[in-house]
Amino acid sequence: MAGFDDSSTGGVSGTSTIPDNTEDSVLIKSTDGNELFSISTNETDDESVRMVHPQIYDRGDNLTDSPRAQIDAQGGRTNIDTIGANNEMVFRPNQVEKFRINVDGTITTGGEETSLAAAHGLHLKIADSTLAAPSGDFDDLVIEGSGNTGMTFSTTANSGIRFQKDGNNAHHGITFDAGTTSIQTRVNNIDRLYMDSSGRTRFIYAGVQFFSATDSDSDSMKPLILADSGATLKIDCRKGNYGGVTLTANVTAVDFLYHPGDGAVFTMTAKIKQGSSVYEIDYSDSAVTVYAGDGTGSASTGEMKWSGGVPHTIGAADTTDIVQFTIFPNGTTFDVFAAVIGQDFS
Repeated sequence: MAGFDDSSTGGVSGTSTIPDNTEDSVLIKSTDGNELFSISTNETDDESVRMVHPQIYDRGDNLTDSPRAQIDAQGGRTNIDTIGANNEMVFRPNQVEKFRINVDGTITTGGEETSLAAAHGLHLKIADSTLAAPSGDFDDLVIEGSGNTGMTFSTTANSGIRFQKDGNNAHHGITFDAGTTSIQTRVNNIDRLYMDSSGRTRFIYAGVQFFSATDSDSDSMKPLILADSGATLKIDCRKGNYGGVTLTANVTAVDFLYHPGDGAVFTMTAKIKQGSSVYEIDYSDSAVTVYAGDGTGSASTGEMKWSGGVPHTIGAADTTDIVQFTIFPNGTTFDVFAAVIGQDFS
């Protein structure tokens, strides 16, 4: 063929016209018979230029780098490489890595060589966060950045996220309704929580319910407990808004744990039942302590203030009182405002 040296060790020179409609119009082989490069002009199939067996070369062989397809453009050079021991596929626009397909099926961007995503997942790297790897339960899609990082749905229609656990594919999720400019939280095929552009919030088909642990839960899960053999009444502001105890001894200390920060408020509605004997609760300033943490550190500034200036007095044996405690933070002061809602329920 014109322009090609027919010897097994010769090179390629000049300009050649190659046969049309031919699968291997040009086929280059190594001296040991390996097919390295071919040009197809088969119009009924596909006209292509391809490396036939690039995987026969490894790093350290005669090639200066792993086998690659290379495109020379006016603005620079673009490489498509198969690199590394596992032959990852790497795309390098202007010779800078931007996109990689790893052997485990993960896809990474931004020059990331080690994917934080699970096998067959997607890792979008905007910048190096320097953080630990994400949870193995939630790593199918990882967006990594060092500054503000997020995701935007850009559309004039509704947008949202759905969580599917069975055959129902729209029963649970979050929707932005473009028509009403509202955000709706959907559970069990009903929009339960609705917030509009004015900040108005509605609970649909449900009221606001206060949370407390169940009787079978351990004390570590309850917002209201008796400790120190019944001598300390502890209220944990993180764990709920109501609870109940039955007195077993005189209460000589009342501790509020993890008080709310300035700008927030906490209310506890307590059902306090008298024991089979008559016990008392000490609400004096020396007995009441408010803590920012678990009660082992220094106390915060604050005291208990009773409605009408009259503290709660527990009733007769086996009766129940309902008492409410509210903390309104004021800067670094955390006073507890208390009132007896009802007494001597039997």
